[in-house]
Amino acid sequence: MEIKSNPMTELTRERLLRELEEAKQEVVAAGRRAGEAASQGDLRENAAYDQARDEQTLARARVIFLKESLLKSYILHSRKETSTIDLGNKVTFEFHDGSKIEMNILGREDGGTNNNWLSYNTPLGQAVLGKCQGNEVNLESGKVKILKIEPGDFERLS
Repeated sequence: MEIKSNPMTELTRERLLRELEEAKQEVVAAGRRAGEAASQGDLRENAAYDQARDEQTLARARVIFLKESLLKSYILHSRKETSTIDLGNKVTFEFHDGSKIEMNILGREDGGTNNNWLSYNTPLGQAVLGKCQGNEVNLESGKVKILKIEPGDFERLS
């Protein structure tokens, strides 16, 4: 399954907007540091200048990435359909060692927002999209069985 836009929860969208503002502030701050270091003289051997310029370049790249992610985003909602796994479902997994965990299958950046949110872009997320209850998938770390598919329960957190 190929996902062309950028689905995410409202909570993740808010987190990315905060990160965007922080990255913009870092671009300005690194520019100031570069200017201060440049005023010290010879730029050929000015490590502080080089470091500030590198930090500014990284912050600019982060701004571009975040703007693109947010521009292509749409808000995910709980998926009520439970016959197969797709974005917005909560899935109970059983791992090869017998451990069990419930995860909401969500967007690319959602995994960094909440511990029980799994990005569809992870190996496990990719392996289970479109699968049914009772199916097993093979990962490098071992087999994972799909015990239960439910509507997602992530919206109440946002």
